[in-house]
Amino acid sequence: MPLAARAALVALIGYALGSFSPAYLLGARDVGAGARAGRDAGTLLIYRLLGFWPAALTALIDLLKGIAAVLAARLAFAVPEPWVFLPGYAAVLGHLFPFYRRFRGGSGLLTAGGLFLFFCAEYLAMGRLSYGSLLAVLVTAALVFAASRSADLTGLVAFSFLGVLVPLEAGLRPAGLALSLLAWFLFGMSVWNSLRRGVFNFQTQKEMKWWRIIARPFALLFIPIDLLFRRTPLLLLLGALALIFSGMDLFRMATRFKLAQLFKSSEVKRFSSMTSFLVAIFIIFLVFPDTIPYQGLAFITMGDLFSKVMGIRFGRTVLLKGRTLEGGLGFVAGSFMTAWILYSVLPIPLYAVLAGPVFAALAELFSGALDDNFTVGVISSGFLYALRYFLKA
Repeated sequence: MPLAARAALVALIGYALGSFSPAYLLGARDVGAGARAGRDAGTLLIYRLLGFWPAALTALIDLLKGIAAVLAARLAFAVPEPWVFLPGYAAVLGHLFPFYRRFRGGSGLLTAGGLFLFFCAEYLAMGRLSYGSLLAVLVTAALVFAASRSADLTGLVAFSFLGVLVPLEAGLRPAGLALSLLAWFLFGMSVWNSLRRGVFNFQTQKEMKWWRIIARPFALLFIPIDLLFRRTPLLLLLGALALIFSGMDLFRMATRFKLAQLFKSSEVKRFSSMTSFLVAIFIIFLVFPDTIPYQGLAFITMGDLFSKVMGIRFGRTVLLKGRTLEGGLGFVAGSFMTAWILYSVLPIPLYAVLAGPVFAALAELFSGALDDNFTVGVISSGFLYALRYFLKA
């Protein structure tokens, strides 16, 4: 049988396996009502209706459906990689859109998750994924969960981390990209669940400019600019941006125009955090060599982003001047995740990846009256430079 025909056949088998719903069979009417209310017609609903063991059986079957489709494709039809991903994806679609329930099924989270774990285990055994990276993901997830107590937010961070790491380590081959796509599907489901359950409902009196928070990670694009065009063009760009924002700060401090869409009311009589951020980046790229500025940049982008989200949304334990333990854990998680990704593609020493995020979090905690958008990047980059000097000596 030609490969195309085998691929079509195993995709159909995968869809049929995925559309099999033990939750529907165990509690058809109630589960159907749950499906109309949302995509919760699965394990949790069966647990509420029938108890633990029926729910455990439902979860196990949903977890194994995609794996069964892949194994059938390999063993019975000899479908090669990357086509073997096709029945797995079809099983997820079958779970999401079963034909006999008017194409309204469950979330697909367990089916996709089981499939993802299966391929990750294979890739670990084949050496396409490293145990170090898996451990890095687990450490990051543990830090996020300790700060937030939210499984959805933890999954969001972990799957986005894996979605980036998998193609970096497994290669930009179709199989690696297919596995990465699974991770991003799980990321999307985690985002959806987080939004439904109000994880991002920030009930705070603190003024927030969301465009600045969302735009902050895009500063990581300065890294490929430096790699492609070298340091001087990047410094010219950073210097120009810093001058533009400094000019806007001086303009609004000297006039009645406060530019409220861009700047916070608390920044009326001082330079903004955006200016401090850009000046800090300019300094670390000007002063420090090699990859050290990349790590400093990671700390004041992703570390600061995670710190804000965790601190404002989940902050409970105040440590110093309004800074919380949860925000600090978030800072370490975001910094470590980004530093590990950089470590996967650039000649960055492991000790810097492990020590840098912790020191940067301490620099943020003890910044005092100084703007941490400036202090964190400069001080942590200086720490990494000194650490490299003494360790090499």
